[in-house]
Amino acid sequence: MDFFRLPRWLTALGPILLATSIGVGFAIWAVYSGYSGLEGTSINVRFHLRSRFAPWKQAPDHIAFIDINDAALEANLKAPLYLTPYRWPWPRSQWAALHQFFKENNIRPAAIVYDIVFDLADDAPVEQSSGYAIEGKQDKGIFTCDQDFQAAIESTSGIPTFLACLFRPQGLTPYSREDYRSAKSSQSERESRIWQPLPPEFTRFGMPYVPGLHDPVYHAKEVAIPWDSKWWTSTIKGASHEDIELMGLSSSLLRPAAGAGTTTMDPEMDGITRWGPLFFEYDNYLYPSLPLQVVLKLWGVPLDQVRFDDHEVVIPRKNEAPVRIPVDERKRILLNYRYPWPDADTANPDGIQNVSGFTHVNYWRLIDGFVRLAEDPDSLGPGRDGRIFDPRSLDGKIIIIGSSAQATHDLRATPIDERYPMVGTIGEIIRSIQLGDFIEMAPSWLNGLWIIGGTFLIGLLGQFFTPIKHAIATFIISGAHAFSSYFLFARAGIVVDFFHVSLAEIVAYAVVTLSQYLQVSSIFGRYVTPGVRRYLLSNRKALELGGQETEVSILFSDLSGFTSMSEKLQAREVISILNDYFGPMFKIIIDEEQGTLDKLIGDAIMAYFGHPQPDPEHAVRAVTAALKMQNRLAELRQVWEKEGKPPIRMRIGVNTGMVVAGNMGDRFRTDYSIIGDNVNLASRLESNAPVDGVLISETTYDLVKGRFVFKEREPIKVKNKEFPVKVYEVLDFA
Repeated sequence: MDFFRLPRWLTALGPILLATSIGVGFAIWAVYSGYSGLEGTSINVRFHLRSRFAPWKQAPDHIAFIDINDAALEANLKAPLYLTPYRWPWPRSQWAALHQFFKENNIRPAAIVYDIVFDLADDAPVEQSSGYAIEGKQDKGIFTCDQDFQAAIESTSGIPTFLACLFRPQGLTPYSREDYRSAKSSQSERESRIWQPLPPEFTRFGMPYVPGLHDPVYHAKEVAIPWDSKWWTSTIKGASHEDIELMGLSSSLLRPAAGAGTTTMDPEMDGITRWGPLFFEYDNYLYPSLPLQVVLKLWGVPLDQVRFDDHEVVIPRKNEAPVRIPVDERKRILLNYRYPWPDADTANPDGIQNVSGFTHVNYWRLIDGFVRLAEDPDSLGPGRDGRIFDPRSLDGKIIIIGSSAQATHDLRATPIDERYPMVGTIGEIIRSIQLGDFIEMAPSWLNGLWIIGGTFLIGLLGQFFTPIKHAIATFIISGAHAFSSYFLFARAGIVVDFFHVSLAEIVAYAVVTLSQYLQVSSIFGRYVTPGVRRYLLSNRKALELGGQETEVSILFSDLSGFTSMSEKLQAREVISILNDYFGPMFKIIIDEEQGTLDKLIGDAIMAYFGHPQPDPEHAVRAVTAALKMQNRLAELRQVWEKEGKPPIRMRIGVNTGMVVAGNMGDRFRTDYSIIGDNVNLASRLESNAPVDGVLISETTYDLVKGRFVFKEREPIKVKNKEFPVKVYEVLDFA
């Protein structure tokens, strides 16, 4: 089967309808499939371009990170004054000391946020931490590190302190309430401890979950959260002890805290962390994430006043417009990463780095600043030694304490950094909510319209443009879409689909071009052989306007007396006879002898051999075709006589010579044909040929003699020729 005749529906639709149909298909795919890994890559590129060409101008100078990086861990081991075991997490008394320093120096941060999960009890005596005991708690023999930390939070009650907890990540598949019930009911008695209700000290930071009102939401799995019951049992194989029972923290640590929230985040299918849940449902309670908890407490907004709209979480504010947070179907916010995480000790040997408003300071540089502040307060401040961090600059700031050290295993890939500490996402979410700096996914219907519009335009241009101009136009359209995608992201915070749109445009262009290719091939298929079609399609210059000189053999045939005969017949009968006649003739010319059908002139046929695909035997093929046509017509006459149809007869003339062959006309209408004196001579030979005979010129005779039986005829006089032309009648094959 001929490949070029297969997809007839492809060429019948037309470029506009065809491209638009492709767009509709891609739009449906984009709406129901969500973004793919390649779309995620395009989002990463937009983040990088934005950070380079459109950096955020509004500095979040109200947020500071206390970074426990690798340098901080190393300093913790070496510093004799603050010597603690080289391990993570550090003893709680170390954090108690931090609160005590703030209290002693009358520094009041807006909040202290711990991105550290205190999930194991620290009941070691406090003297192991160099005596960071809170005032009034000097009985170190019975005073544990946990009690030290609790007392420190209580003594700085004017500074809101927030603690972190974790739910087990859901993974790529959303965890439904049905999954929760099934998992809970299938646990053994020992394992069921992980599903115990959370203690009141934590549930006071949430609110009752109301199905329907709060749905859909992120349904949590197992939890890792501080409370004082035996909640998790695990076996460590290969260690010195087995069946180690892990204890939860005393829930008394939660009592002085201003809030506690989750920091769980799931990476996407490509391993990139782009979304942060704002709410978690666990055991019929709804809990805010840690950064949302911080914002609500600082704004004084009760949790039960937060509204849940379609794809929005609305936070009301007194005397100010409500803050509308765009979220996805699971109440997750698209993380708007503005700044890369700096390695403070690499960027600045003194461990202090301010990146576009975010203050980053090595933990031990902060402690060293407190010591210097106690020794000589006048040595710090503006115009003083900039190598020493001044803790007083943290007054009024939201302090977020977390780790970027490699050993703490809290580094993940993000759109702006392959190794980004997750503590940074807490600051980014707080910053986004407080400053109203959000990014959101464009509605699926908008992406669908964008796809359909782009493919429609490509189809429209394909209707009128040449293939080269169409390719350039498609490139411009795709480039405009790429720029628009970046501009909307950088300026309006809208993430429009790039992957599906670009792929749809490329496929639409390819299919439209292919359909035109097949259409041209189909049209040529009515006139030339498949070999000639392949030649023309692989040699596109042959189709350009203009021509080239080439030698061919031209065949003209005409029916004798058909015009007068057709006047006696009805139009339907004339068409029937011509169809019966033309079909076999075309088959002989095109399929059997590899000729090119040039045109039909009424009942006359013009064909030529040897172009556009060169053939050294073109003269032999032309004469062979002429004899076959006469023989085939004789067979048809016998059939027609039996059917009562009038017999028809034919004259054929064949000439060989140089002609000009090519695409003629203008850019709106063209005709691929041959012209020249030798074409006119072939026509004159046909008009002088005997009925049922084949008359050829001398040039043709010289190329085919010995292959056929001839009879020389009287020379004929041809217009514009000085001498008569010698001609021969072809009688039969040799």
